[in-house]
Amino acid sequence: MTDDMSSLPERDLVTLFRDGDNDAGNELYTRYKSRLAGLCYNMMHDSDMAGEMVQETFYRLLKQRHLVDPNRNFGAFVHRMAFNLCIDAIRKRKVMVDWDDFSWVQEEAPSTDDAYFGTVTKVQHKSIWKTVEQLPTSARTLIELRYRSELTPESIAEVLGVPASTIRVRLHRARKMLADILGPDWVAENETT
Repeated sequence: MTDDMSSLPERDLVTLFRDGDNDAGNELYTRYKSRLAGLCYNMMHDSDMAGEMVQETFYRLLKQRHLVDPNRNFGAFVHRMAFNLCIDAIRKRKVMVDWDDFSWVQEEAPSTDDAYFGTVTKVQHKSIWKTVEQLPTSARTLIELRYRSELTPESIAEVLGVPASTIRVRLHRARKMLADILGPDWVAENETT
């Protein structure tokens, strides 16, 4: 066993965790807790509940460690668990959120502008995330998963259970909505080539 788990590749950590190594589980928790907290906060709008959802996600992961497959995308797996727990909690609170409301999406081919958050300063970064809060819940969730959790469109598709091509179109639309709110001057100043 390696003393410094932080240097191990994720696949090795997942294998060790599945086989019973709690140090590997702690390292996975360290790597994913803030990403999952962001997703859960985005969905719950309550930092205490978001923290509880992250804890519950890892508690269930610990109980079901035998289901973890090192050959699959662990990030997508753990995000899906957290997403489902948040959906269940929202249903229990009887708060109606239409997760399938993508009425803001217009079907058209997306551009390849994945470097949207590329060259912004910390102040601009904070401003962008404040603006993201103004987006519809479905758009916020996509932006959160793509840019804070750093999941690929394919991984987001796994989390949300929809085709990757649909995710690409919806992400494109969410970024366009964000750009419309930020304004053309901001977009022009911060475009990357």
